[in-house]
Amino acid sequence: MKKDLLSVSDLSREEIEQLIEQALRMKQKEALAFRALFVLSHVARVWLEASSQTKGVPP
Repeated sequence: MKKDLLSVSDLSREEIEQLIEQALRMKQKEALAFRALFVLSHVARVWLEASSQTKGVPP
């Protein structure tokens, strides 16, 4: 469903609701991806600190 900004007034209420729901789903996926990236970076940091301590190398 591709509509340009000039034809927004031609959209039905159902189409507008579908577009809003689609945008919300995209935003939720984006938030989930950022949370996953944060967790992975934290795990990597902890793993690097632990591996450097076992080798006797200062962090």
